[in-house]
Amino acid sequence: MAEALKRQRELQAGGKRKSLGIILVEMGYITSREYLEALSRYFNLPIISLLKFIPSPAVQDLLVDRSAYYNKLLVMADYGAEVKLALAEPDPLILEELKKTFRRKEIGFYLANPFELERCYRLYLDPFSSSFYR
Repeated sequence: MAEALKRQRELQAGGKRKSLGIILVEMGYITSREYLEALSRYFNLPIISLLKFIPSPAVQDLLVDRSAYYNKLLVMADYGAEVKLALAEPDPLILEELKKTFRRKEIGFYLANPFELERCYRLYLDPFSSSFYR
């Protein structure tokens, strides 16, 4: 654990933000599934897989890209009165801010694997990244 905390401090000194849970996964102390299950229990959020999810630019534009990437969240759907959001690293402050942002909508929060979320960001920024026709 001390090694993971040291790594987190090094990243912060370099201007990068990474949760302790992600660092523990990267170092092999826990699996990504164990990390998600712990977060799911703590925040009472269902886990969703984004392996086959393709983000829609029209829906994703509901959030500022830089903010969404920094806070590790993704808009999965907007049904008018309801919006579905996937988060990799839930934080009570972020959850409250999102409730204010979408105050006229019902919000469905889901917990997603951060590595799957990264894949969605790449697809959003470069929709042809998953195509064989490059």
